This record gives sequence, C-alpha cells and structure tokens, in this order.
Amino acid sequence: DNLKCKILIIMNFNSPIKIKKYNNDSVQAEIVLIEKGKATTDLGLESWQVDAINNAHENNSNFHSFHTANGLKVIVCIDLSGDKAAHLYAEAARKAGNNLLAEIKKYNVVSLVVSHKLSTCFLHEFAEGLVMGAYAFQKYLSKKAIQTIEKVYLNCGDVTEQSIAELNTVLEANYIARDLVNEPVITLTATKLSEAFV
Repeated sequence: DNLKCKILIIMNFNSPIKIKKYNNDSVQAEIVLIEKGKATTDLGLESWQVDAINNAHENNSNFHSFHTANGLKVIVCIDLSGDKAAHLYAEAARKAGNNLLAEIKKYNVVSLVVSHKLSTCFLHEFAEGLVMGAYAFQKYLSKKAIQTIEKVYLNCGDVTEQSIAELNTVLEANYIARDLVNEPVITLTATKLSEAFV
C-alpha cells in the first residue's frame, strides 16, 4: 500500500474531538471511497462483488457492505461525474460520510479505516460528515444513546498536520456551537454564555 499516513479521530459526545496521526491498528471495518461505477478487483473484492457494485450505481445505491475475513468492508460510491465545482464534490463526500453513519451503526462498529481510490482526496470532508452526523445533544436525557464509533482512521497521502489541526478545530467548534445552541435559555444565561467563551 503506497498511502503514507493514517489519522485517528476519537469521537465522544459532548467532548472535544481529538485528531492525531496514527500508525497501523486493528479495525472492525474498512471503508473505501470510489467513484460511482468504477469498482475493480483491486479493492480486494471478488468479480461478482465488483459487478454488483458497478451495476447498482444505476439504482442510486451508494453503500455496499461485505463481510470479509478481516471484518466489514464497505464500498462508498461517490458521483464525481459531470463538470461541477469542486465544492459540490466535497459536499457529496460530506453527505456520504453522514449517510454512512446509519449503515455502520447496524454492525456496532467501534473502529474503522477510510481510504479512497478517487482522483482527488475527499477524506477530510467525508470524515467531517461522519463526525458531524454523529453529534447528539444528550445532556438532559436520563437514558443516553450510545455512540459505538470511537475511532476513524483516514488513510491518505494528502493528509498533513496542518489539515488535521484545521479539521480538528472545525469539528470541535461545531460541537461547542451546537451544544450552546441546544442549551435551554433558563440555564444558559448571559453570564453562563460569556463563561463559555473564556
């Protein structure tokens, strides 16, 4: 594998999200982003699986899950066809990350690695959609939902320390802002709000 680095995102509700460089670790699921209709056996799949993925793209089926000897493998198809602006492709990757969350919750996955076979790396946007979709304000619930996903490893040579720091900042800021917005006015007085910014 010629990909250079792995990134760890630790997701905890109502706490900051930590993103770190990470070396090989065992995971329960492997997620591979590909361009819709371009699956090959290079993905470690058998020919019948490749055919199923490539034929399903006409039915808008974006996720294809297979159980392998190494755990769950999910192929995520992203539509990069046409001549769209780059931000629209990035948004498609964010939506795919958000939508994948429901798919992998079925399997109680705790850790997963995400890689891609796309011409452009959209792993940051994909991870952003995945983490933002996992947000839940549960501070006042007596029975809190359990988030099974704890670790997401991004496997891409385009990932840098600066881009990791930026993604970490964006995700943490979004979680804090969402917590503040969801806090009832009776408890989040002007004084408490100002304390949140200190």
